[in-house]
Amino acid sequence: MVLGAADADAGGHTELHAGTTSAPVDRDPLRSLTLAVDLATRGVST
Repeated sequence: MVLGAADADAGGHTELHAGTTSAPVDRDPLRSLTLAVDLATRGVST
């Protein structure tokens, strides 16, 4: 529940997940969110 809320809070990710298979998304929602944040951070830092 908490991970799902955090994932939904990410924005566009929820929309993409709805269009694809939910199984892999539910397995690693935190990883997807972490990767998104990591990429965003790198883009801002670099």
